[in-house]
Amino acid sequence: MRQIRMITRAALAAAGAAALLLAGGAVPATAGSAVRPAPAAAAEITARQAVEIVRGYVPDGRVVRTERVWEQGLWTWWVQVVDGAWKYDFYVSAASGNVVRLKINLNR
Repeated sequence: MRQIRMITRAALAAAGAAALLLAGGAVPATAGSAVRPAPAAAAEITARQAVEIVRGYVPDGRVVRTERVWEQGLWTWWVQVVDGAWKYDFYVSAASGNVVRLKINLNR
């Protein structure tokens, strides 16, 4: 009986190792682990598209800076626009194209 248990454990260990090798050695993340998504996905909008979205809000503004940043739990495009005395910081979701955050300050 003891020999059968040892063989069963060895068979389970071998099956687990084979499954890991077939999966490319990847281990699935648990629900509690802090995993950031990959930096780029196929369906994401581009920086140029983010600028066009922002131009819908501030058509006469001058785009000063565009950068892809991690904001409020998702990848966003940070588009900074200056229009006269005002500076706008738009955060556009890279996945959906929605403006998820907007900061407006005096341009000093």
